[in-house]
Amino acid sequence: MTIKKNDVKQIKSVLIKDNEIYKYQNDIFKLYSRTDYSHYMQSIEWFFCQNKNTSYFYILTFYGNTLVAYSLIYIRNYKLINKAKYFISRGPILENKSYFKPHLEAVVSNIEKNGIYLRLTTYIHGKEYLFYKKEIESCQFFSTQSDSSLYNSTVILDLSDSLQTIRGNFRRSLKTQINKASKQSIYVDEDISSHEYFRFVELHNKFSMMRGFGEIEKNFADCLFRKIKHNPQFGKVLLAKYENEIVAGIILLVSGNRAIYTWGYSSQDDKHNKLPLSHLLHWSGIQWAKNMNLKYYDFGGYWEERGDNDPINRFKTGFSKEIQCFVPEHTLYLSQSLGRLFYYLEKLKNTLDKINFLQKN
Repeated sequence: MTIKKNDVKQIKSVLIKDNEIYKYQNDIFKLYSRTDYSHYMQSIEWFFCQNKNTSYFYILTFYGNTLVAYSLIYIRNYKLINKAKYFISRGPILENKSYFKPHLEAVVSNIEKNGIYLRLTTYIHGKEYLFYKKEIESCQFFSTQSDSSLYNSTVILDLSDSLQTIRGNFRRSLKTQINKASKQSIYVDEDISSHEYFRFVELHNKFSMMRGFGEIEKNFADCLFRKIKHNPQFGKVLLAKYENEIVAGIILLVSGNRAIYTWGYSSQDDKHNKLPLSHLLHWSGIQWAKNMNLKYYDFGGYWEERGDNDPINRFKTGFSKEIQCFVPEHTLYLSQSLGRLFYYLEKLKNTLDKINFLQKN
């Protein structure tokens, strides 16, 4: 279904939040399920897992009575000045590209009155990259790169070949490490208990805080586990064990036709440092994704500017050398003066945080 020139009046958008969302839940789920650029951060499950103290709402765009576009939007309020910052992460979700600009304009018209800025990080990649970038910038957005922004590129592994062929294309040293893991009695547990899952979350959070990254919030983690247990097509938790101890783990979440590596932990204990833990975990994740009939395994980010000089990048390119780029983060000032002020204050804070982190480490 594509917009015709004479049908613009049939497009309407509504802002919904809280209990209103249940009325549109099925429409949101159906549109999310049938589009190629669907990302879990725009899913109805992601919304329901959020802490009740955080503020999210949807803006839905209809063509007649059919939902054709939507955005799940996070709002950060500044009550003293009665203003807010807005964030669309890995959205919007679209029936097709003809609805992108009308939907984006509807979002802006709904929030501009009390807005500081709107920050947009899409999930658009591949052949549509240039089209969407031009559409975004035609709406007065400009390209930004905040410290909190989502990655602009990632390593993906095409799962269309047989598992034997996929493994045969791995870097030789990676295949050696996978074989080594099996010989060292490291095994991957796919059927884990809630106790083991929350032990992994605890280990992950300690690991992340040491490196200045965010935690998996407890209530969110609990909801996530229930969603995965209830619906295996939502994602998978895999734990690597050695001598009956959890030494590493990953959480994969499904988005459209791919499994995305979203969170991970690997033991920093001296006795585990040389064990090939992540190698075996991701190979197990790839096998799971293949068995789920997914098309791609996404390694959750790649630093293009660092290339294979970065050890994490090099680890990922051992599985696949296919790099996929997304339309980068863009920001629109909803208030020129406040937008500029907040943007430059954030840049200053991020710089000071980096200096502080480097001094401590």
